[in-house]
Amino acid sequence: MKFMKFNGLLFIALFSLLTVFFTITACDEEDPIPDGVEQYILGWIGADAENLDLLEQDINLGSSAPADLPGSVDLSSKFPPIGNQGQYGTCVAWSVGYNLRTFLEGVDKGYSSSQLANTANQFSPKDLFWAISTSDKGEDCNGTGFEAALDILVSRGVATLEDVPYTSMGDCSSSPDASWTSAAAGHKIESYRKIDHTSVNEIKDYLADGRALSIGAKLGDNFMEWNSDDVISSDTYLNPGMMHAYHAMVLCGYDDNVGPNGAFKVVNSWGTSWGDNGYIWVDYNFFINEFCFCAFVAQSSSDTYVDPGSETSEFDLVGWALADEHDPTDYGSGDDPLNRKCNYNVYNVGTNAINADRDWNILYLYYNAYDANDYGVILYDYYSDDYGTLGYNGNLADETGATLYGFSGNWWNYINVPSGMSVADACYGGSDNYFSFTYAMPTQIPDVTNPGYNKAFSGNYYLVMIADGFDAIAEYDEANNYLYYAQENGDPFEIIDGVVQDGSVAKSKINKFKVKPGLHAASPFATVRTSTNVNTYTPYEITRMIQHHKESGALQQKIDEYKAAHPAKSFTKKIGEKVK
Repeated sequence: MKFMKFNGLLFIALFSLLTVFFTITACDEEDPIPDGVEQYILGWIGADAENLDLLEQDINLGSSAPADLPGSVDLSSKFPPIGNQGQYGTCVAWSVGYNLRTFLEGVDKGYSSSQLANTANQFSPKDLFWAISTSDKGEDCNGTGFEAALDILVSRGVATLEDVPYTSMGDCSSSPDASWTSAAAGHKIESYRKIDHTSVNEIKDYLADGRALSIGAKLGDNFMEWNSDDVISSDTYLNPGMMHAYHAMVLCGYDDNVGPNGAFKVVNSWGTSWGDNGYIWVDYNFFINEFCFCAFVAQSSSDTYVDPGSETSEFDLVGWALADEHDPTDYGSGDDPLNRKCNYNVYNVGTNAINADRDWNILYLYYNAYDANDYGVILYDYYSDDYGTLGYNGNLADETGATLYGFSGNWWNYINVPSGMSVADACYGGSDNYFSFTYAMPTQIPDVTNPGYNKAFSGNYYLVMIADGFDAIAEYDEANNYLYYAQENGDPFEIIDGVVQDGSVAKSKINKFKVKPGLHAASPFATVRTSTNVNTYTPYEITRMIQHHKESGALQQKIDEYKAAHPAKSFTKKIGEKVK
């Protein structure tokens, strides 16, 4: 995640145009603008000013076929009453705070319509907007972006409308009271994810799954004047004020039988006198082709399942040591920057031995920091009694019928790992051993946006080792399976055509080759979520994705597509040099 830099000029232009062409009825700042006003303020900075490419895409765990989706979905009964942002450019705070966050809490707690109408159960746009840094919003309450607002929901939360009424807005430059921040802490979200807003079927799939979406849209003349339950299917932008008419709302339903093509139901924040009592139906085709510019789904903390492990389990593997560096001498031909050496180790920090018949593995993989669907297994290190005899190991590619998940290397190991011992020591005997995998980083990887094709291995990527990558063993602590190789501040590496660019590597956190972990030790770098990277993918999300793709066959398909376009390259796994 990269923080948004507010485009002040855009909002100066936007506000000037809106005030010229849409005269706002004066009202007391103590009260929101009343219903019946026909001119409206917006408040989203627009897609061009958002860092949409650097916001995390939702992980694809499969979608329903169009024929399997219901003909209509309406989640509007799970929302608070239609609100009114009044004369302020706070639509993003109304979209993600008042509407979406209230919706999530209401679903979690099973609120009735009367409970949703209670300000104690609604969330405050004022608190959320005031909590956003002044550098990320316009002056005089004039606009912000989704990233800024949603990051606040993840890191700080939002107070209720009962605690912070939508009155006395001032110029929105003040900081929230400490009591508001304290109240907000109990109402965070776990994460938010960008979704494909250009697919009618995907949007319908989320709604059918009971998940409402915050959306950013570009408005035209027709929308501004809408006052019926008809379907809007086109718009004009004749009024100069429409040039930057960007607005944030919420998608709450769809109906295949509304209008000629079917339509989405949208929740607005302009009061009940606008549109269809505050809602509007938007034609499917118009929605994806012209109207909607982005869409987000959020996950509340209470409905995010994170496998904590089982304290009754006697098994526990920890990713403990990891270093992956350019290897100019030990692999391939000289100074090829694709030549790599991955040194690593995993320990059994449980109370029982983990024997070969458990069929577990160590995965070393990459994934795109902003689209985890773009991932691949670099090295697949398999521990099993399927091949060879006890105490031996070898190249998995030499075994007939073996499944090869690794792009660059696959290995089998027939060993038992006693409690308190490293996997490398169990494999090679002695002490203070570690594994050294020399390999070639791929230059081309499967293109998730264009199945069946490959693309250049370029972008922002994390490297991560996962002990028990397919979750074959129920462990005391599942979180310590992960060990990231990333920049010191938690940022991903930039990779260009398979070459990892220079960065500040967090070696102090992962160089544990001479240190032995204690019972149920934590991983030294189990997550890349930090105070400045609040919305990164969690280890559980990555594990769930890998398991789903393994079971569905998508992981094997990814491997097959890669290998069909790449000749096999040699690699080695050996004992690492003793650390002095």
